[in-house]
Amino acid sequence: MENIKFYVVTFLLVVGAGFLGYGAISSLRDPVYYVNNQTLTTVGELKTGTPIETTTSDTTTPIVDTTTPEVPVVTEPATPAPTTTPTPKNADLIARLQKIPSGTILKTGSKGDDVKAVQQALNILAAAKLTVNSSFDAKTVAAVRKYQTSVKLPSTGQVSDKTLAVMVSKLK
Repeated sequence: MENIKFYVVTFLLVVGAGFLGYGAISSLRDPVYYVNNQTLTTVGELKTGTPIETTTSDTTTPIVDTTTPEVPVVTEPATPAPTTTPTPKNADLIARLQKIPSGTILKTGSKGDDVKAVQQALNILAAAKLTVNSSFDAKTVAAVRKYQTSVKLPSTGQVSDKTLAVMVSKLK
């Protein structure tokens, strides 16, 4: 039984190697390809308009290369990029937020133009639907907490430099 397994495995290996060897040798034989029983030479050997005699299984049919010769393509130089950067849609709001002095903390009871700018930014960034009244009230605190959570900042309900910086970057 051992001998039979050995001979079967050996036979399969030899036959498999034979088929693989035949495929490798026949592909190295010459650079000719066969398509629909017609012999084609490699494209690099074709000359435009020159008929090539080939032999098919039935008749001899000339195959003519009808590809057009390569024509160099002339491209125009690229238009230089504009030197000015486009202004963001919220440029005025961004400028007002950036004018808030560093170290300022807006919290419950704060009033003024800085609070007004933050409320407008929250309406844009967090769809807060706040009444822009320049007063840091309970609804503004809730909107600030919700926004801080959404941008992975500590949810303090107060607007510090970090919260302002994230608002400005998101508005750009």
